[in-house]
Amino acid sequence: NQVADSLSRLAMSGDYQIRREVLVDALQQLKMRPSLDVFANRRNRQCKRFYSLMPDSWSIGQDGLSKSWKGEIPLLHPPIPLIQRTINKIMEEKIKGVIIIPHWTSQLWWPDLQKLIVKMIVLGSCKQNLIIGGRMRKKQLHLPPGDLMIASFKVKKVNNSILRSQKNVDQQESQSIKLFKAGTHAGEDIDRDQVNSKSIETV
Repeated sequence: NQVADSLSRLAMSGDYQIRREVLVDALQQLKMRPSLDVFANRRNRQCKRFYSLMPDSWSIGQDGLSKSWKGEIPLLHPPIPLIQRTINKIMEEKIKGVIIIPHWTSQLWWPDLQKLIVKMIVLGSCKQNLIIGGRMRKKQLHLPPGDLMIASFKVKKVNNSILRSQKNVDQQESQSIKLFKAGTHAGEDIDRDQVNSKSIETV
């Protein structure tokens, strides 16, 4: 199974990013201007303000999934195990924003996502639209298979029936813990990055 094999070797720390030129063009089509990158690090952030996994003086905080997104227009490019929790949080906070995820229509979270989408753009293959990170390259990890999509979303009315069962949430919570543990390596070179990293142009 191509998807299962890819997921088993996927970089859980999300050490990849959407190509800048692809994002800028898509945001223009969606007529959206995100104010906050929720799942990022200083290397792959797409907004000046971002949440990071590990302590980082450049970020506005850690663990963006645990913070409120109200009053923001978040840019959400969640690690695959956190997609359902991200959708749940969108519903809970009744917000609008932009989400970037694989275009996997057979996944359990797909019907929930469809109820939120205002406009969707299928960008093409993940390999063509994502840039693999250094840690992924070093560990020979793969990008997600299939196509990548970006969509604007807006919650008009909360429907609790679309929230997944507690069993699924518990499973995703367990995956997020693994994500955090896998991501601890990302913090090892933060101090060096603070000296060597250059500022990037942001949305």
